Amino acid sequence: MAEHRELDRAYENLKRAFEAEAHVAEPEKFAADLNRFSAAFQTHMNREEDELEPMVWAHFSDEEIHEHRRRIMAADGPEKLLKYFRFVFFALNEQQIAGMLGRLKAMFPEDAYRRAEELAAAASKRRHMRL
Repeated sequence: MAEHRELDRAYENLKRAFEAEAHVAEPEKFAADLNRFSAAFQTHMNREEDELEPMVWAHFSDEEIHEHRRRIMAADGPEKLLKYFRFVFFALNEQQIAGMLGRLKAMFPEDAYRRAEELAAAASKRRHMRL
């Protein structure tokens, strides 16, 4: 939970910087902050998937896991994760985005997954414009 709070705080700082147009005034600093946030988020997700999920799979049935994910989504809603992906997708390469979308498809309702796809496409377009 502490990790989640730290990610929430980092996201809010990044969002405020973006809204204050720090990406225009200090593009190198904003890019570095964005990269640090994206790396922390990806590291967190990898740890959950590589370390925690195997333990969950070993001790719970598919039905129990599905119900747990449903309760998490009902409590927080996918919008909480989608707010992060607005920035995270921008920092990922196409292969990483494809992997992330595959994981999201398994846990998001269809409409939230479509929104994730839209965010990924927009990030890809902006990334290509930057090159």
